[in-house]
Amino acid sequence: MYSVRSGYRVALGMEELPGPSDYYRWKSWWDFLWKCCIPNKIKIFFWKAFHGWLPTATNFGFRHVQVVDRCVCCNGTGESSAHIFWFCKLAKSFWKQLLGVGVFYAVKEVEFSCIVIDVFAKVDRPIFELFVLAYWSLWTNKNNLVHGAGGWDAKSIADWVLRYRAEYHNAVVFSHKDVISCQPIFVHRGANSVAHELTQLALFLYEPHIWMEEVPASVVLFVLKDGAALAF
Repeated sequence: MYSVRSGYRVALGMEELPGPSDYYRWKSWWDFLWKCCIPNKIKIFFWKAFHGWLPTATNFGFRHVQVVDRCVCCNGTGESSAHIFWFCKLAKSFWKQLLGVGVFYAVKEVEFSCIVIDVFAKVDRPIFELFVLAYWSLWTNKNNLVHGAGGWDAKSIADWVLRYRAEYHNAVVFSHKDVISCQPIFVHRGANSVAHELTQLALFLYEPHIWMEEVPASVVLFVLKDGAALAF
């Protein structure tokens, strides 16, 4: 559905639209981004950053909002996406640690989207996942400073990115491989009454009970009724 807002965004991005010869290069880039093993909220954040839709001081200035266009991390002028994520002193120190000095100085672009595509062409896929997570961490660090919380140094940001990626990958692998799959079954209404009776029994137990030998007959009865209800 067309709206004034959507039309305005299209107009802002018309100069950045790829031509036909760039179709496959851009398609492989976007396909890779959406398949990265990182949280969806970070993918969406990175997509917004790529298109220049983050609330930076420079973007506010383009929209005639009066703000101080200064980086809170290094006190440099011009808080654009390119500055926050690449040219800031903190960002430079961080990228040299994560990507290596050789890769950092090999990137000659100045526009944020061009920097992203250039790095994408120079590093392997696992490193690029770290690259995307790093943008999220740099933005979080910047917001922490804006709102009065303490900021991180370059090493702390690098450590956080590596730890976050490892923990997220482990969680994804566990959820896909190690969780036992369960299949739903139809439960007879009699199971509700069984659960109710067990709850009533539990109300009279004022301390933990461990049955080492024979289980009380009342509990056995409930279990048998429960099994009959499930098997109905």
